[in-house]
Amino acid sequence: MNTTEERPEGESTHLPDDVAITDRGSIWIGILSVAIGHVVSVSTAFLLDFILRGQGGIGLITLCCIGLVQLLYVLPLIILHDRRGRARTRNGIQIAAVITLLLNATCFGVVMSTISFR
Repeated sequence: MNTTEERPEGESTHLPDDVAITDRGSIWIGILSVAIGHVVSVSTAFLLDFILRGQGGIGLITLCCIGLVQLLYVLPLIILHDRRGRARTRNGIQIAAVITLLLNATCFGVVMSTISFR
């Protein structure tokens, strides 16, 4: 059927049954998922630190080891979206995780370069 033709009345505009529509997700949803994970993990750590009155240093440990803490929620998210076939969302999660890794490494390098070990 030509795209300029009008459809006869009563003709279905639905796709045929053999055409599968797949939801590949969104990169932005993946990035937002990781950002929400960061907020929840850091907030939880500081709340626990407040409850324990700073005795455990959980908030500081979480900030120093955010890469390790990030693995706790990023790997399951990647596996979940990969199994559901949402490649774009999985890619967004990976992009956000790498950005976090690079920022963490940069900040660590800056802090370590300013500390004198003498």
